[in-house]
This record gives sequence, structure tokens and C-alpha cells, in this order.
Amino acid sequence: MAADPELTAETRAWLTKSANDLRAVLDPTLLEIVDHAAPLTEYAWRFRYPGAPEGIDAEEAGEALKAARLVHDAIVSRVPPEVRP
Repeated sequence: MAADPELTAETRAWLTKSANDLRAVLDPTLLEIVDHAAPLTEYAWRFRYPGAPEGIDAEEAGEALKAARLVHDAIVSRVPPEVRP
């Protein structure tokens, strides 16, 4: 029985994705980026709901902006030139 070409392609895509994920995990530069990016997720929900704090102080805002720029620059440096801003 011959393999289903669609199933073969999908399996290859998943295996490629997992291989890329493994390479990314082993990349110390990417780990540093993840360390900077993880705290930024809080800003996606922190001020969204009633009763949430009104804002953050200038020091926290500066640190968040610094982390966001670092993550942004790291991502932009890794994408093909034709999609860079």
C-alpha cells in the first residue's frame, strides 16, 4: 500500500516544525530573547479588566520598552530581508 501523499506532507511539516523548535531551544541567543519576552505577556492582560491598575510607573515602562525593543530587534534580524519593516 502506497503512502498517502497528503499525510506524508503533513507528517513532514510537523517533523520539520519540531526539529526547528528543538534547534531554537538549544540556541542560547533565543533563550535570552525568551527570558526578555516572557514578562511582556503580562501587559496583554494586566490593564484589560475592571479593577486593574491604571498604569505603571516610568521605571517599569522603561524596562518593558527596553525588553520589547530587544525582542523586536531579535525577531527582525531573523526574518528574511523582504519582510523586514
